[in-house]
Amino acid sequence: MNQVLSVKDRFAGRLEFVPYKLSSLNELGALMDEVSDNTIFYFIPFYTQLEGQFYSATEVLEFVHHSTSAPIYTNWEFLLGHGAVGGKMLSGRVHGRLAADYALKIIAGAKADQLPLNDFTDAPFEFDYTVLVEQGIRLENLPEGSIIVNRPKAFYRLNKQLFWTFIVSIATLLMFSGLLIRNIMQRRAVERRMQNQLSFQELLLDTIPPADLLERP
Repeated sequence: MNQVLSVKDRFAGRLEFVPYKLSSLNELGALMDEVSDNTIFYFIPFYTQLEGQFYSATEVLEFVHHSTSAPIYTNWEFLLGHGAVGGKMLSGRVHGRLAADYALKIIAGAKADQLPLNDFTDAPFEFDYTVLVEQGIRLENLPEGSIIVNRPKAFYRLNKQLFWTFIVSIATLLMFSGLLIRNIMQRRAVERRMQNQLSFQELLLDTIPPADLLERP
């Protein structure tokens, strides 16, 4: 919290910082009822025991989210999906990989004070689609390259293997259908020629007088 308060002067005249430390859920619920329409929350994760019951950071965040319509921002990736709009996210997995990489370099002989520091200023922006919709925030207004979680998948989206299987199946079906239609048309053409030839022969026979009616010379 001290890190947050240390930068409040940058927002003088635009934001008023009101730090709040949780003491009970009832007190927190009362605070939610009193906030104005232009209030935003910045949530710092913590694990605490209130009134004899242990609460995780995600449980407290979900309680806040369900108690107010005000937007909630945070910088911890694991809180996405529990009511926070999002923000520039810090990932425990990324920190863990970096720490392991540093440990391996030190074991290999590198000096710890010579390893570069990483302030994670390049952390990605991540947002929860569900909360964006609740807050009326349009996707095109987000920073470029933002990661959106909980975005609904289109019903027609297929994996690549299934897509190409479907395309090949349709192409094969069309090819066999074309061959079948061609075969039917050729057979009908032959049947018409045979029918015409038979009709001609019948007409020819009908025009030839019987032998016993012919006059002898």
